[in-house]
Amino acid sequence: MKILGILKKLKNITNKLLLKDPQNVEQMLNIARFSLKIGKIDQGFEYFRMAKEADPTSQQQILLYAGILIERERYTEGKAILQEILTKDFNNCHANILLSIIDEAKERPGLVRKHIAIAKVERMRELEIIPKKIKQIPNLNEINFKLERPNWENIATKDQNMEGKENDKLFFEVIEFMLKYHLTKIASNLLKYIHNPESDRYRLNFAKVNHQLKEFQLAIESLDKILSKNENHPQALVLRGNTYFDYCNIFDSEESYIRFVQN
Repeated sequence: MKILGILKKLKNITNKLLLKDPQNVEQMLNIARFSLKIGKIDQGFEYFRMAKEADPTSQQQILLYAGILIERERYTEGKAILQEILTKDFNNCHANILLSIIDEAKERPGLVRKHIAIAKVERMRELEIIPKKIKQIPNLNEINFKLERPNWENIATKDQNMEGKENDKLFFEVIEFMLKYHLTKIASNLLKYIHNPESDRYRLNFAKVNHQLKEFQLAIESLDKILSKNENHPQALVLRGNTYFDYCNIFDSEESYIRFVQN
C-alpha cells in the first residue's frame, strides 16, 4: 500500500509537469520505469507509448516501446514498431537484436541467426574491422532469378570473425539499456550471447537481472564473486546493499553501504 501511495503521488506530480510541458519525454520515461519496477506493467506500458508518441522519430523511444511490446509477448506489434527503424537503417544493430528475440519466441532459428549476424557485421563495419558495404546497382542481365533462400541457421557469415570482446560490448549495450528501464526479460534473454561470463561486467548485469526478477540469492552470489576479487568494487557494493535491503536483510545491506562509503 505504501508503494502504491508513492506511485500515486509520483503520477500526480508527473501529470502536473506534463500539463505544463506535454512533450516532456524524460518525465514519461521516469514514471514508466518506476511503474515497471513495482510491477505496474499496464501503467508502464502506457507511459512508454506516450513517450513514443511525443517523440516518434527517436530511436530510443522506438526501441523502448518495441521492448515493452516484446516483454508482453505482443510480437507482431513489436516487429511493426521496429520496422520504423529498419526501413531507414536495415542494418541497425539494436533493432536487429530485438528482432532476433521475436523470431526466437516464434521458433525461427534461421531468422534469429540472420538478425544476430546482421547486427554483428554492421558493428564490425562501424569499427572498420571489415570494409563498409558499397551499394552497387545490380546488372539485371546477370541475376539468377532461381536463387534459393539461404539457410541462415547454418550459413557461414562474416560475423563469425568478430572477437569476443567486441561481441560482448555490442550485446551489453542492449542489455544495460533495457535494464535501465526495467525491461528485464529482454536483458535476461540476451545474456546468453556474452562470450565471457566470468567478467565483472557480466556478473554485475547478471546480478541486476536477478535483482529485478527478485531472485535475490542469485544476485548476491554473483556480486560476491566480483567482491572476492575486488572487495571495494563500488557498483557491486551498492547493488549488494540494494539487493539485501529488498531481501529484508537490513544488517548485510547496511554493511555493504558502509563499505561503499568508506571507500
